[in-house]
Amino acid sequence: MIDKFVDKGKIIALAVITVTLLIIFTIRIFYLQVSQGLRFLNASGSISTVSQILPARRGLIYDRHGEQLVFHEDFFAVYVDMRAIDSEDNLIQLRERLKHELELSDSFLDRRMPWSEAKPVTEAVLIREDVAFEKIAYFAENRELFPGVQWQPRSKRIYSEEAGVAHILGYVAEISEDELQILYNDGYRRGDRIGKSGIEKEYDRYLRGAPGRQYFMVDARGQRIHEIEDARQLAQNGSNLYLTIDMRIQRLAYDALAGRRGSVIVLRPSSGEILAMVSNPVFNANSFSERGSRGLAAQIMDPNFPFINRTISAVYPAASPFKIITETTILENEAVSPDFKVYCPGYINIGNLTFYCHDRNGHGWQNLSDALANSCNVYFWTIAKDYLGKDNRGNSDPSKIADIARDFGLGAYTEIDLPGEKSGIIPDRAWKEDTYNSAWVGGDTMNMAIGQGFVQVTPLQMANVTAMVANRGIIFKPHVVMRVSNEDVGFEHTKTAEVLHQSQISQESWRRLNQDMRGVVTRGTGWVLTRATTVAGKTGTGETGIDRQFHDWFVAFAPYETTNPEERIVVVVQIEANNNYQWWSTKIADFIIQGYFAEQSYHDVLRTLQPWYMNWRAVTGDNLPPRPLPSTAAVLATLEE
Repeated sequence: MIDKFVDKGKIIALAVITVTLLIIFTIRIFYLQVSQGLRFLNASGSISTVSQILPARRGLIYDRHGEQLVFHEDFFAVYVDMRAIDSEDNLIQLRERLKHELELSDSFLDRRMPWSEAKPVTEAVLIREDVAFEKIAYFAENRELFPGVQWQPRSKRIYSEEAGVAHILGYVAEISEDELQILYNDGYRRGDRIGKSGIEKEYDRYLRGAPGRQYFMVDARGQRIHEIEDARQLAQNGSNLYLTIDMRIQRLAYDALAGRRGSVIVLRPSSGEILAMVSNPVFNANSFSERGSRGLAAQIMDPNFPFINRTISAVYPAASPFKIITETTILENEAVSPDFKVYCPGYINIGNLTFYCHDRNGHGWQNLSDALANSCNVYFWTIAKDYLGKDNRGNSDPSKIADIARDFGLGAYTEIDLPGEKSGIIPDRAWKEDTYNSAWVGGDTMNMAIGQGFVQVTPLQMANVTAMVANRGIIFKPHVVMRVSNEDVGFEHTKTAEVLHQSQISQESWRRLNQDMRGVVTRGTGWVLTRATTVAGKTGTGETGIDRQFHDWFVAFAPYETTNPEERIVVVVQIEANNNYQWWSTKIADFIIQGYFAEQSYHDVLRTLQPWYMNWRAVTGDNLPPRPLPSTAAVLATLEE
C-alpha cells in the first residue's frame, strides 16, 4: 500500500510540474507570438535589409577658357544604421566611441543618434563625411565595437583661393533645419551639402545632381552581408558650370586692387557678361569644410566683413558718377541749353548755409560739358535748384531726376545670377515721407543731383549705368555663368545675351553723354596713363560724414569709339573710405584697361606705364633705371591725340 501511495504521489507531483511547465510555455509563447509578434516582425524586417544613399558627384566650375576653379578631394563618409543598435546602453557606448574617434560633440550626436523604442525605417544616418582611410581601417578591424557603422567614398569641395574668386564661387555646407523644411519636397535630406552663397547657391539644382540608392542584406548587428545589386539605383552626377569670368582679367583686377577695401567689376556691355568681379577683403571658402577651423571663426569676427560681396551686396552714395544721370535729365527735359554757363566761385549760398565745390578755388564759368569734365558741384546744384527741382506748383520735387535714374536701372535689381543683391535707393517725395515722415526740400534735390544724400547704389548698378551710355540706350542682364554642361545625360545650355532694359532716351543725348565722358578723361578729373586704347569715364568722391574720408569711384568704358561693340568693356572701381584717400580708383581702372587691351599682367602693366605716383619697381621686383622724360614733341603729340 505504501509503495502504491508513493508511486501515486510521484505521479501527481510529476503531473503538477508538467502542467505548470506547459502553462509557463503557453504564456511565453503567447507573449512572444501575440503580444510581441508585431515588434519582432518589424525588427526582423528592418535588420534584414538596409538602404544607403549613393551621393551624386557635384559638378565642377571652370572659367570661360576652361581653367578649373573647384576641385574634389576624396574622403570617406561615415554612417550609422540605427536599426542595428538594440538598447539605449549600447547606443550610449557607441556614441562615446564615435565622439572620441571622429571628434564629434555630444550635442551633435544627440541630434543625429537619438534613442527610440520604435526602430527607425529610414536609411543610415550620416555622421561625418571627411574621414581619412586610416580611421576607416580602424572601424573595419573593430566591427564589434561599432555596430551599425558603415562607410562610403565621398569627396570634399576644394576651392581655388586665387584672385578673390570666393565671392563668385561661394561655398557649400550642410543643409540647415530651416532650409530642409523648405527644400524637403525637392529631394533634399538631412546631412546633404547645399550651396550657401555665390554660384554654389544660385545654381545648386544644376550642380548637385541626383543621388542614387543601394540596398544591402545585413545581420542582426547591422553588419553588411552582401549588396542586393538588382535593386541599385545609380546616382546622376551634377552638371559642370563654365563662367563668363576670364581668370586673366580676374587676376589683373585683383592685383590692381592690391588689398584695398573695395570692389572691381569688368563687364562686357554688349552681352552683360562679367569678365571679372573682385570684392575685397575676400574670405577663404575652404574654411567651411575644415571642422573647427580657427580661420573661419576669425573671418566671421572680422570687422571688415569679408563675407559681403561688395559688388552687389553693399550700397554707397553714387557720388559724382551720378552726374551722368543729372546731365541726361538736363538734356532730356531741355532744362537749359548745353551751352548755358554757370559761374563757380567754389561755393554756393542757400539761405544762411554755404555749400562748397570740391575745388574751393572755383572752376569759373562752366557749361554742361565743362561741368561734367571738372565735376563741378556748383553747376549741378544750380541747375537742380533752379531748373529741375520743382513741380508745376513750385514745390520741391526730384521726380525728373528720379525718373531718369530709374530708366538707367538704379533703385532696382540688376537680376544678376548671384544671390544677395541689393536694389539700392532712388528717393522721391513719397519715399522720404514714408521713411522719415518729413517733406522733401530743395536741399535734398541738390544733394541728389550730385549723387549724395539719400541716393544709394551698388557698383554693379553703376556698371549698368556705364554700359547703357556705351550701348546708347540698352542694358543687358549681367551674368557670371556662360554655359551649363552635363555629358552624362547629354545636357548643355549656353546663355545668350538678354536685354534687361531698353531706354527711350534720345540718341542725341547718348551722343552728348559719350562725348562728355570722353572729355572727363582728356581734359578733366579722369586722367589715365594708358595708350592701349581710348577711354571715357567719370570720377567720383563720395562723402561719408567723416572729415577727409571719402568713397572713391571711377566708372569707364573703352574703347571710346569702335566699330566692334564686342571689344568694348566697362570697368567700375569703388574704393571704400579710409585715411589714405588718393584717387586710387582711377589709377586701378587705368591699370586694368591697359592690361586688358595690351594683354598684360599687372606687373607688365607697371613696367609699361611706369606710374610716377608709386614705387612700381618695389612691386615688380625690377631694378630698372628711371624712365627718361618725354621730349617736347612727344608731349605735344600726346596733347593732340
